[in-house]
Amino acid sequence: MTFDEFQTALFRCYDRSEYYDGFDLIATYSAEFPTHAQQIAYWQTCLAARLGQTEIALNTLEEALAAKHWFSPTLLQEDGDLQPLHASPRFAQIVAESEARMVEVLAESTPASIIFEPTPLPETPLPLLFVLHGEQSDAKDEAEQWAGLAEQGWLVVLPQASDIRDLVAYWGEISAEYAIDPSKIVLAGYASGCLRALKLASCGQLPATGLIGIAPTLPSATTINLPASLRCFLAVGERDAKNLKNSQILLAALQEQGVVTTLATFTGTNQYPTEMTTILQQAIEFVA
Repeated sequence: MTFDEFQTALFRCYDRSEYYDGFDLIATYSAEFPTHAQQIAYWQTCLAARLGQTEIALNTLEEALAAKHWFSPTLLQEDGDLQPLHASPRFAQIVAESEARMVEVLAESTPASIIFEPTPLPETPLPLLFVLHGEQSDAKDEAEQWAGLAEQGWLVVLPQASDIRDLVAYWGEISAEYAIDPSKIVLAGYASGCLRALKLASCGQLPATGLIGIAPTLPSATTINLPASLRCFLAVGERDAKNLKNSQILLAALQEQGVVTTLATFTGTNQYPTEMTTILQQAIEFVA
């Protein structure tokens, strides 16, 4: 079994509420995928929490931390699957340790933000694509997935920052350095970067006109208020059952707010699609 097949089978169990079967899959196959130990530990935690087995869930997170893994503090606090754990002081400690570990990792690795300019730079204001990377990667890792839009006249910016305040500050730097077309300011995000893009659009301090999410990692019951003038495009792996479901729920809520949305699917789970160039072109045409 490949990891992709394993993830598809596990998410199918989750989607059908067959949580014990999900545990069996993890017990049988997890040792075959050591490079994905962190992801698998998180999924096992979600399954345990869904079953009310809070002790197993907390133990799983603590063991992962002891193995030098860490989890997004935001995801831990906002994923509806983990709600049963919130009352435990151990969970608060897990969140605190994950936040400290994240700070350490970011301090040790300080890759620069990346900017792709159209060549030559036009004298007219530039359309902007402001891309937020996933939690377990950085701007450099994902740059090639988005860089091609610079050839179409877009200013493509991949900030290394993750904190909303830092992102707002970086937007201020970009808008001061470049003339930006106010009718074409598109936020984009990959995986957990999609959730940060949604929050950034919601805070109102970056005047986005469009939002693109690729393989979004969305907690259950994600609630976001966006301006009705914004257009939202999400692309989700057709075998990523959990995030596909959460994306559908989110888009339905956004539509009730008057936001124009669309959902595309691609072959695979929660990785960049092999047809990224085509999907990105569709997304840009939709949101801009």
